Amino acid sequence: MNLSRNKTKILITSFIGALLVYNFRFFFLRGTDNYLYGLFGTKHSYLNWISESSLFGFFELYSISFLYLIAIEPLNSIIGYFLNKIFESPYSALDALSFITLFLILLLITRAKTSLCVKCFCMLGTAIGFYEYIMFFDIYRFQIAMIFLIIGFMFPPNSNKQIILLLMSTLCHLSIILMLPIIAILNKLVRSDSDYFSFKSLHVVILLCFVTYLVMYFLIGETLIYGTGPTYGSTYIKRLDSITYSMSEYLLFIILFSFSMYLLFSKILRLKLPYIFYLISFVTYIFIIIYSLGTSRIIMLIYISILIHLLSHTYYSRVNSFAFLFFIPLFIHNMSRSFLLLDWGLS
Repeated sequence: MNLSRNKTKILITSFIGALLVYNFRFFFLRGTDNYLYGLFGTKHSYLNWISESSLFGFFELYSISFLYLIAIEPLNSIIGYFLNKIFESPYSALDALSFITLFLILLLITRAKTSLCVKCFCMLGTAIGFYEYIMFFDIYRFQIAMIFLIIGFMFPPNSNKQIILLLMSTLCHLSIILMLPIIAILNKLVRSDSDYFSFKSLHVVILLCFVTYLVMYFLIGETLIYGTGPTYGSTYIKRLDSITYSMSEYLLFIILFSFSMYLLFSKILRLKLPYIFYLISFVTYIFIIIYSLGTSRIIMLIYISILIHLLSHTYYSRVNSFAFLFFIPLFIHNMSRSFLLLDWGLS
């Protein structure tokens, strides 16, 4: 009975917190360009994505998702279709996604057994953080991915439910595949008996993600080549080339990254090696993805990955101390970007 009451209390607290933070953000941002057009002026793409996702057939839905969002991920198209059916206004659909994502983050914070200090930093971030703004109000594909990701971490490791949800997350936003190794390495460093995300789950998710995107590449590519897909197939190919340089490089990236991650984590990091080895692996991985894939978006992914880790373990070990110290400069960077780039006006 007490356990049931405690869960109800956590849910109610998270819901009320989400309402407060959501309305606090909207009080300052609703009349600004940040809300109306998105930080980078791309919100109209998401609005069109939802309003136009009313055609039947997977290829039509997928092409709508790609043409409006430049998104290669397949699951967004299906979600866009259902959002179109549920909500009359595209703005209402996007606002609903924002609130659900915010509620789940606050649920993760509320139920966490970490220190009060970590919880306060996380709560402050949800209210005024720049990366939290991106996650809650700007990149809606990433919001959908985060919804599946957070729910997935609430299930036991190695379970089919967790694997399916994490896979769905990568099929909503491919950058999630970069976050999972960070969380897995930090989890390995903690060496807890009750891990919330195991290397076995990581292997399965990476392989399933690799196979899915590989099948999508040939399925979509072959359909467009032989003219059985959407009528604007040539436009599709041009847009894909514009963001991946070429179809072959897109395929090469999926193969090399997925396979190398699988080999790295299945053959090396599963061994019981000294603490320093995993620490070096963590720093090396961070350096590689920042150097190879840019800075701003990657720093956001690192920030969110460490945040999830800190909320998923009791704050007791030197590893969490290291993660928290690594989190502090990212948090300062997060706050500074918030006041530099977001319009916190009352207009």
